[in-house]
Amino acid sequence: MYQELKDKLKLYTYYIIIGVVSLLALIVLPLVNSTIGLETNFPDTQIGWTVWITCKLIVATLNILIFHSFVQQAKINSLDDPNYKEAIILLGKIKKGKEEKPRSPRAFLGATYGKKGTTIFMTTLLALVAFSQAIFSYNWQDLITYGFTVIMGIIFGIMTMMKVENYWQHEFLEFAKMKMEEEKDDNITWWKKSS
Repeated sequence: MYQELKDKLKLYTYYIIIGVVSLLALIVLPLVNSTIGLETNFPDTQIGWTVWITCKLIVATLNILIFHSFVQQAKINSLDDPNYKEAIILLGKIKKGKEEKPRSPRAFLGATYGKKGTTIFMTTLLALVAFSQAIFSYNWQDLITYGFTVIMGIIFGIMTMMKVENYWQHEFLEFAKMKMEEEKDDNITWWKKSS
């Protein structure tokens, strides 16, 4: 039962991420009110601008995350497609001129923490500075704005997911066949040169 649950979770991971991110944008972000120093629609204090910009950047980042999740889900949805499987087999047969060396855990984790860790640290620091100065009160106008943004992100994400699924299930096989032909041509050229 545990393995079955784990397999289902793996199969739907990106859909779950999309749901969580959407709820975060619709429930939590409208709580952050950047009315500090507001007389018009834009802040006129440094703290007001920090809160306002941070909220907008978070919503934009969440939309990119939704988009990325749909693209990744499309690949997961294509894993059982016969064309996808055939393309993977064909590409596996192609000899690489230079074999990639496996990375040590230190090299792999160093790169992972170096890139992602720095980004997470900086965005968290910015959010903490901005949100510590924010007044928490539910802003219905932001809910509507963020809701519209998330809905558009989901719609475009679904359209992109369908396009990416089509790629993995059709064009990817054609790409693999093309690479096999190029490999044959390279081998024939090498043989003629050495004769």
